Amino acid sequence: MLRFSFGATRFVVLIGPFAVKIARIRIVWALVRIYVHLRNREIGKKAVREVSNPRTALGKICGIPSNHRESILWETTMSPRLVPTLWSCGLINIQSRGERVSQEELDREHPFPGLIAGLPEEEVADLLIAHNFCRFRGEVRLHDYGQEKDFILLMRAIARRKSVAFAA
Repeated sequence: MLRFSFGATRFVVLIGPFAVKIARIRIVWALVRIYVHLRNREIGKKAVREVSNPRTALGKICGIPSNHRESILWETTMSPRLVPTLWSCGLINIQSRGERVSQEELDREHPFPGLIAGLPEEEVADLLIAHNFCRFRGEVRLHDYGQEKDFILLMRAIARRKSVAFAA
């Protein structure tokens, strides 16, 4: 069965056992902004801002960094708490596909209870929402782990575990 979904940064095509995440590039939005800046005679000032702050420019192609972070996190950890990323090239990310879970299932079987315990809700908000998780091979796993703050949080947790292992 073929299904389509739109996320904040990516367009997702669900095909059989795969989820194909395609980076959304906001070309129309960028063209409209260029027109507005030209009309307001602000193009030089705005262009300097875009070039001097890569995060602003990446906002127009934000799905690419999300795909890249998912690929890096999977290759680094191959964690049984994440849905596997099978292939990625930046524009396209292919993951295994699981079944949706309810908020009750996530609350009962959260794969990162120790990680999120005690942290402010705004820091872990994406890790508390059921639609970012699925049931894969019988376990609740995180399938949307491309957000920058989630990536940083998960990578820090991995680094802490490795440093403890090296110290022992």
